[in-house]
Amino acid sequence: MSISSSVNTAIRGLAEAVAGTNEFMELKKAKVYLKRNQKLDAMMNEFERKQQAMSSPGISQQEAQSLMMELSEDYENMIKIPEIQAYFNTSENFNKMFAEAMQSLHEAIDYNLN
Repeated sequence: MSISSSVNTAIRGLAEAVAGTNEFMELKKAKVYLKRNQKLDAMMNEFERKQQAMSSPGISQQEAQSLMMELSEDYENMIKIPEIQAYFNTSENFNKMFAEAMQSLHEAIDYNLN
């Protein structure tokens, strides 16, 4: 099953609209700043690697608990770094905005179903 061209066009339009939001631009700015700093970039990459490992199939409960403790400790240390705190904050703001957009999309689709 493929997506119709009209849906594909609408998705591209939505992506452009999202990319034009303050939340997206601030997130992009924070991410670019981190990428330019090798130490901070490496810290974020390792943090994200651990987050992904948490949801990998086959991870044992003990491994998951250990990773969760590491992530919690890493987060507490990383949040003290202003540039990383800014990234986490802008990421949270973007995620909230995007969740609201998806809720609006869901409501629009639901409206058309009734």
